[in-house]
Amino acid sequence: MRPHGENLHYQLTVSPVTEFNEQLQQAVPAGHVFCLRDVSAFKNLDQVKSEFLATISHELKTPLASINLSLMLLQDERLDAARRQEIAGGIRSETQRLLGMVGQLIEVARLDAGRGIKLTLGPVRLPEVVRYATDIVRAQLTDKALRLSLKLAEPLPAALADVEKTTWVLINLLSNAIRYSPHGAGLTIRAVPWARWCS
Repeated sequence: MRPHGENLHYQLTVSPVTEFNEQLQQAVPAGHVFCLRDVSAFKNLDQVKSEFLATISHELKTPLASINLSLMLLQDERLDAARRQEIAGGIRSETQRLLGMVGQLIEVARLDAGRGIKLTLGPVRLPEVVRYATDIVRAQLTDKALRLSLKLAEPLPAALADVEKTTWVLINLLSNAIRYSPHGAGLTIRAVPWARWCS
């Protein structure tokens, strides 16, 4: 295990060694060469991917359940037009949320295929990213009775980033923090301008 707690993973390859026997006039076994290759980085990346997929799979249930409930409400003929429009808006919002999650799963598939990730850079409002990511992991926080506090500087300037990938990274960081935190612990998300951080 490395000093910072990461597990080490090695891949063992065994290669036979032969030598030419003068008496037999042929190659004969002379031993083996053992080679250990450090594949920790690949294993850790695979673990991160598995945790991300588990988080997304779990969170898919929330918008699906919300959409299902909303559709049941729409079947109530007693609802007036305004209420129906409100419910339809909620369905639209949850559908967009589902599309975003599916998009993230597609990006993971692109990584597995070795095609890399395409970044779409633009101004990103970090408080919105934080709010969305914390909403995604809210159920996991509740399960472990974890206390999450947000300390976001005001004003917090927009960042040049890919909003979807930035959210993905934050969700993954939060999922890891939740996984390795003891029951009832406190977690903090802090964001300050870079100049202030350096000082």
